Amino acid sequence: MRSFGLFTVTGLISLFIVSSVTAAPLASVEFSAETHMWSAKGESSEGHVFVGNDAIRTEMTQNGQQLIQVINTATQVTWVIRPAQRAYIELHGKKEGGSRPNADLKADPCQGIPDANCQYIGEEKVLGREAKKWDVTFTVNGRALTNTQWIDMERGILLRQEADNGPHMEQRMIGMEKMEGRTVEKWEMTISQSNKKPQRSYRWFDPVLNLAIREECPGVFVREIKNIRIGKQDARLFVVPAGFNKVEPQSGAPARR
Repeated sequence: MRSFGLFTVTGLISLFIVSSVTAAPLASVEFSAETHMWSAKGESSEGHVFVGNDAIRTEMTQNGQQLIQVINTATQVTWVIRPAQRAYIELHGKKEGGSRPNADLKADPCQGIPDANCQYIGEEKVLGREAKKWDVTFTVNGRALTNTQWIDMERGILLRQEADNGPHMEQRMIGMEKMEGRTVEKWEMTISQSNKKPQRSYRWFDPVLNLAIREECPGVFVREIKNIRIGKQDARLFVVPAGFNKVEPQSGAPARR
């Protein structure tokens, strides 16, 4: 596993898992909540998420140490912080015009994604819902990959994705349910690939919060947020504490902030 000085790729992945619970668009209201994840292997983690006007903070413990990730969606800057080492790394995403570039995937699914390019094709009806169709190209390890995406015009949710020589995905709403005292939409995602059994997973989307509060992949994992408390969040949650050392991802050498 390649090391970023005090940080490892494993640590980054663990934090981004929590972010996936909140979905790509920023929530429409400010709130805080507990995060929980269980895997079929018996692994589990707990933490907290704080969603502000233009920022998201996730906290969790890994190997007995606290890890914090702060994403500023206005500037597309991400900080990954290790309080025990009083250190952090800084990552920069693709910044577009406007004050909240990653807040609306209905506008452009490439917003906030480095080395990605989206070409708008037009509007189509998919799975009974109105959608915007996009051709998406992005680069991984120097290789250009393309896929076609259909984004729900009402929710900004990815309804269908077709990749060149790869799996196809569809996501459809299958009903309404009560969860955490809230009325949520239950969505089923199906991933199909040649000569393989389709894989299904489920998301419970809260239209008021504008995010999924639970994700479940049977036999693999469950992720959810609980004890949701809506309200204004302290701006100090979304900045790097004073006196922390900045660690460069390439060299691992600390630079005094």
